[in-house]
Amino acid sequence: MKKLLFVDDNLTYRQLIKYWLSHTNYLFQIVKNAEEALIKLETEKFDVIITDLFMPDISGLMLTEIVKEKYHIPILIITANSAFELSSYNFENKYPKPCTKIHFLEFLKKYVD
Repeated sequence: MKKLLFVDDNLTYRQLIKYWLSHTNYLFQIVKNAEEALIKLETEKFDVIITDLFMPDISGLMLTEIVKEKYHIPILIITANSAFELSSYNFENKYPKPCTKIHFLEFLKKYVD
């Protein structure tokens, strides 16, 4: 069973994703910022990290760099920022917010399973 770490500073979105993931076979943890994600990564193993990009303090961009360098875990980006704004970053695995449950779970399945 795949274990996911979801990182987003938006409470409403965290609650929504928690509800969606609770109806799947994925194990998951949800945290509100990159600092909490880094603490979880020190003590737990995850198969995939799903993160928002633009968060206060440590951004999702910085979290992505740290994870790639230190943990070598695949990262999926989910963000409300437009494709134009993201075009300067080389992210293959990105998905826009808002999204529907069906599309989000299809996105996960494509990259996680």
